[in-house]
This record gives sequence, structure tokens and C-alpha cells, in this order.
Amino acid sequence: MIEERNPTRTKLDFLYQEVLGEVAGLTTRIEQVTAAQATTTTQLLEASAQATAMVNACTNLPIALDKQLQATMEHTGRLLNTEAAKATATTVAEIQKPLRSLAESSARYAHIAHLSVRKMALIAVVVGAAAGCVGGLLAGIALGRYWGY
Repeated sequence: MIEERNPTRTKLDFLYQEVLGEVAGLTTRIEQVTAAQATTTTQLLEASAQATAMVNACTNLPIALDKQLQATMEHTGRLLNTEAAKATATTVAEIQKPLRSLAESSARYAHIAHLSVRKMALIAVVVGAAAGCVGGLLAGIALGRYWGY
């Protein structure tokens, strides 16, 4: 049997593929930001360890330099966290737009399908009732002839 392609289903499949492609791209961007953040954190920890080692090795360094370095690293860490939070929020917002559109389209298609099913059920009830009436009439005629009326 040859099945005809449903244009509504094809459009829905295309929409799913488009949204999934966008989600995959955005997921890749999130992973890249996370990897960059992890690398930066590792570098900051290494720099902190080296600075601590240098301070321990050189007892002539003033304590103020250590405090300034620590404050600078904390400030840089806060800036990196803020940038990562902004990038994550932007990515989430970009993901939500196509998903919201997809949900609305799916709801519309489901509503149309529900209405179609109701119409088909009503038609089936009417056709069944008519067939029952005609069958009863024919059975009555046949029994009437059998009994001789």
C-alpha cells in the first residue's frame, strides 16, 4: 500500500529537526563556556599556588602584595562567574524561544486532531444508527414474509 505523506506531519517533523539543531548548537556553546571556565579556574589555582610558593620562598615580600594578589584573584573569579552566568542565561533564553513555539504548534495540532476525532465519532454514530434502522426494517420485512403477513 502506498501511503500519502501528511503535509502537517512533515511540517511538524521539520520544526522538530530545526529546534533540535538549535538546541544542539546551544548545548555545544554551554559546554564550551563550561570548559573555558574550568580552564580559567585551574589557571587561577595554579597562579595562586605559584604566588603562595613565591611568598613562602621570599620572606622579604611585603604582606600587602599577598593581600593585593589575593584580592585581584577574587575579583577576577567574580568577573568570570558573572560572565558565565550571563552566557548561561542568554543560552537558556535562546533555547526557550523555539521550544515555546514548538509547544504552541503542538497544542494547535492536538486541538485540530481532537476536533477531527469528535466529528468522525459523530459521523460513525449517525451512520451506525442509520444502518441499524435499515437492518431492522429489512429484518422486519423478511420476518413478515416468512410468517405470511
